[in-house]
Amino acid sequence: MCLKKKCKNELSEATTNLKEEYEEKLNAMTIENENLGREIKALKESNLKLKTEINTTKGSIRDTIRSTNFNEQYSRKNNIKVFNLPTKQKQELRKDFMEILSKDLGLQLDPRDVTEIHRIPTANQHSRDKPVIVRLASSEVKKKLMREKKNLSGDIRIVEDITQKNLDLLKSLRENDDIESAWYYNTKVYGRSKNGIQVKFDVGDNIKQKLREGR
Repeated sequence: MCLKKKCKNELSEATTNLKEEYEEKLNAMTIENENLGREIKALKESNLKLKTEINTTKGSIRDTIRSTNFNEQYSRKNNIKVFNLPTKQKQELRKDFMEILSKDLGLQLDPRDVTEIHRIPTANQHSRDKPVIVRLASSEVKKKLMREKKNLSGDIRIVEDITQKNLDLLKSLRENDDIESAWYYNTKVYGRSKNGIQVKFDVGDNIKQKLREGR
């Protein structure tokens, strides 16, 4: 009987010890889990804050790019670009340009209507006739010229002086399957969807989103 009682006591003591050990481990795991939960919560909050800061920075960068592009485009508001204007030795660009306008378009400009004119570099090193940038004195002179440019003879072409970012935007719109047509007008870029929605686009716009918004 004594041996049985002794075994029973030892078993009870061992069970109690195991229980206490288990409870200690369980308590330790609970504390560890709580600490881990707090760390995860802190990381989530930190990540959310970081994402917010990144989105704010992206928005700020996008706004800066848009503003810079707008200012550059606005500064070119009265500019035109002329292609294939023949190159001559000792050339007087202003005089030659005005003579072409007079001969082909019947436009008699005052020399003061052309405030600046110069050739610009081109990626095509073999091109003899580099493009010409012309700054006109007013938007009225430019409108008159752009209305008549279709009557130019030979290979001479006159186009808007568009910033590279707006040219890239036009290219993206024209390559987009949802866009039927895209064009530049008065410092801004527009596109028309295949279901007839006309939208003004800006640098960095999500094309699909702008079409969904319809503005």
